[in-house]
This record gives sequence, C-alpha cells and structure tokens, in this order.
Amino acid sequence: MTTFRLRSRSSVLVVLALAVGCGSPAVHDDSAPVASQDATASGAPSASAVQSAQHEPEAVLAEAFHKDGFLEYEVDGRLWIFRDGSESLAKYAASHELPEVHSTRPGAGPGGRTLKSPEGDTLVEWLASRPGFAAFVRDGRLWVFRAGSPELSEFHAQGEPSEQFTRPGAGFGGMTLKGPDRETVEAYLAAS
Repeated sequence: MTTFRLRSRSSVLVVLALAVGCGSPAVHDDSAPVASQDATASGAPSASAVQSAQHEPEAVLAEAFHKDGFLEYEVDGRLWIFRDGSESLAKYAASHELPEVHSTRPGAGPGGRTLKSPEGDTLVEWLASRPGFAAFVRDGRLWVFRAGSPELSEFHAQGEPSEQFTRPGAGFGGMTLKGPDRETVEAYLAAS
C-alpha cells in the first residue's frame, strides 16, 4: 500500500478522487482537513465533499488548558498552541485559517490530545512551562526564568545572560536545562 503525506486541501481532494476512482485506499495526514468520502458516479468528489474540505473547523479557546504566555485553541479535539504575541498568532487572528505547515505531537497533550503548533519549539515550551516560570528553547536547550524577573527581561533584550547555571539532561525530554542561577533551576525542577 502506498502512503501519501498530504499538505493541502487540494491534495486531499486529488487523493480522494484517485482512491475512489482506482479503488485503492488513501492514507492521509490527520493534520489536514479531510473531505467527506461522498463521490459522484464519475469518481470525482461531490459538492458536499468539496464544501466540507474548504470549511475551516471553528476554533474554540481552550481555557481549561491555558498556560501563561500562550493561547490555546481546540479544533476537532486537537489543541493548537500559539505563543502569545507571536507572528503566527497574528496571522491566525487575521485570517482565521490554521497553518498548513505545523508541528504535531500526537497524544502529548492533556487527556491524550494531539498538540499542534506552527513552531515545534512552541510545543516544547508549552509542555515544559510551569506556574511561576517562563520556558524558552534556544539552540536546543531549555531556558527557564522566574516569571516577571529582571533576568527574563534581560534575556528578551540581550539574549543569554553572562552568568548562568546548567543541568545537562534535566530538561523536558532530556534537554539541557539552563537558567540564570542554581536557585531558579532548582525551583523550576521542584515545580515539575
């Protein structure tokens, strides 16, 4: 059996038309909207299939799963995570269309929900965030700061602080964990 990775709605319709016409099953990427399998006698998708493929599912703010610094939307049982103030959130707010290119972590969310985001680092940052702390991925390392601290402001303005504390492998998924000092890193780990 041939597996296809679909990137757009038009790909879904083409593969659906081929599958219906050829009698072979189509395997799809669950991140793309899927058209109904309704088809006309000629094997082409019906008007209802085209309409359902073009309709963006309505996103609902997922307040039950909210973490500071992020906006979470639930769409078809999946959580879409956006960093608050990010360019990808601004694009989504303007168009109300979910990005076609995104990162996915199946079953990694609360209750086994699939997590999706335009940026893979945003998913890691969301999963690694703890109350009272801000987490950021930089160069494959997880940086943690106390929320609202001067060190966090400095990190945003100037990048990595000159003084820092490192715990190799102690971060999310075995990432190197870094912070401005030992106390911050130890408090973050205790909050996990």
